[in-house]
Amino acid sequence: LNARDSAAHVKPKNIPALFYVATQKNGTVYLKIVNAQNVPQAVNLSLQGAGKVALTGTKVVLKSDNPEDTNSITEPEKIIPVTTKIKGIKKAFSQTLPAYSITILQLETK
Repeated sequence: LNARDSAAHVKPKNIPALFYVATQKNGTVYLKIVNAQNVPQAVNLSLQGAGKVALTGTKVVLKSDNPEDTNSITEPEKIIPVTTKIKGIKKAFSQTLPAYSITILQLETK
């Protein structure tokens, strides 16, 4: 190898702790949030401009205590989505995202 072929001089980049995307379709707002950290993260969410927001919504969480966990033939349901209803939705509200999780919030608007 010569110097051009070596990556020894390349420093690793910091990976963001949270990734998110928000979409809206047919009056439903979808917030998809990934917590890549090993600790829960409290987030403040704002739905300004989304119209009137229903007081309840749906939350789907996919998580594991170990980011290397996978489903397998012997453990086909080691990581499964858990769906719950959430209450107290407002234009601005808070949620706590579990460690190593993907959370999808489904919020109805008018």
